[in-house]
Amino acid sequence: MRLSHNLNTGILINPNKPMTQKPLYTKDDEWRESATEPPKTVLTPGRTVWRIDYARLVHSPSFRRLQGKTQLFPGESDFFRNRLTHSIEVCQIAKGIAMQLNEVHFHDADNLPADDREKYKISTDLVEFAALAHDLGHPPFGHNGEAALDECMAPHGGFEGNAQTFHILARLERKRATSWPPLEFGSSSDLRRGLNLTCRALAAVLKYDKKIPRGRKEKDPLVKGYYEDEETLVQQIREKVTGIKGFSEPLKTIECQIMDIADDIAYSTYDFEDAMKAGFTSPLDIFRLRRDSTLLRRIAIKVWQNVNNRKDVIFKDEEKIPDEYIGPITDTENYVLGFLEEICLGLVPKPDRITKALEDDDVKPTDFPQYDDFLNYRDATVLSFAYQQAKLVQEDGYYRTRMTSDLVGEFVQGVSLDVNPEIPALSKVIVNDKVRKKIESLKRYTFESHIETTRLKSFESRGKEIVRTVFKSLEQNPSLLPSDWRTRYNAKERDNDHRMRCISDFVAGMTDRYALEFFQRQKGGDPGTIFRQP
Repeated sequence: MRLSHNLNTGILINPNKPMTQKPLYTKDDEWRESATEPPKTVLTPGRTVWRIDYARLVHSPSFRRLQGKTQLFPGESDFFRNRLTHSIEVCQIAKGIAMQLNEVHFHDADNLPADDREKYKISTDLVEFAALAHDLGHPPFGHNGEAALDECMAPHGGFEGNAQTFHILARLERKRATSWPPLEFGSSSDLRRGLNLTCRALAAVLKYDKKIPRGRKEKDPLVKGYYEDEETLVQQIREKVTGIKGFSEPLKTIECQIMDIADDIAYSTYDFEDAMKAGFTSPLDIFRLRRDSTLLRRIAIKVWQNVNNRKDVIFKDEEKIPDEYIGPITDTENYVLGFLEEICLGLVPKPDRITKALEDDDVKPTDFPQYDDFLNYRDATVLSFAYQQAKLVQEDGYYRTRMTSDLVGEFVQGVSLDVNPEIPALSKVIVNDKVRKKIESLKRYTFESHIETTRLKSFESRGKEIVRTVFKSLEQNPSLLPSDWRTRYNAKERDNDHRMRCISDFVAGMTDRYALEFFQRQKGGDPGTIFRQP
């Protein structure tokens, strides 16, 4: 009898028998809240339950609306990424990570019969589902819209993008209810089941396993987690996924972790590319970072905190860091500079090309009255050439595509897995320290130097005002809601928290354009553009 040996787990595999380690997936992972699903769902040959969940997502209205929601820059150009195109890129990266981990850690499963193989390898269908779904809950105008809704909803259970994603999939989407024909509410019960997904699919989008409390004040910090109304469902998911009754530890499955890492990779690289295309940065700006000590220090602090999981350390004055942290922060500054400048040096031409450009001008020192005049001319020519090349990087897609492709490839290769033999679903997906520092450096540079710019902040502030105004208008006059939403708003035996959640759900589902049109019908005015100087 031939046995194969898994070097990562030390497990001997008989290709004719199931693997002796615990499977990644069990029958409990396929549990759905609504057991009966008229019309009957057909599981055709080769179509997994996870692929059914994937299909339900792709055909849902909330997924389609992602094309009308901002990623980094508002949709004033057909080049910039929106939430839909961003999600597709995250999906591709996440699947690549899953395939790599399967090849390294679970390749022995290829020796098993086809029916058993899927239980012992990371499901790329589930990973793709999580990646495509991860931004469903983002409201119009990105994080500023999220902040506006959380302020409005603070007394009623809050608002948070990840919690809203879970809420959409488990409750809001109109695929299944516990009765047929479907009813949304009855006897004080919420009968909606959203897309009625498997519990493992819902677990794949549960990034923050923490209940958001009710009764918060408007200016309280935003809390990441899930809404209180979903608490029972979350507990059921914990128990089904782990197979442990009463399991109460935070749950973050292997698919969710892969999605989270892929999101970081996509955000750090592609938002940086968009910022170059938009003219918000160029290689010259990065080279000037050495002279902007305040910005560099701010970036380095965030990178150090995130890489070392030290968000407990808060510097009230970034210019006066305690002695015990000066060394690590200074080292991080040097690392950030070195990495970012390395990227730019790979894009701009080498010094010999600049020298060649001067030679081609056929200009000699003897052509000038004074040698200093020649030096000034030479320096001005070098600066002009460098500026032209920096503009070329901004405008030429070949340069930017090469940059992002190289970075994404390197980052994906830095992902590995620490298998949990007791609960394989909770195995740890790990990004090595070198790659993690690079991802964080790009993320923080993009955020601190671009998202915090006056032009973008002024537009986002306008977005926050729009979302808040729309919410308050509907709170004061719910008759402005569409008829189906008014029915939900007026459901019998529901309290004020329910009514406010109904308004919040409606506003959160708006695209940027729809929210703006709704606002203008109420208030009028020009929304402006990020490309207009304040």
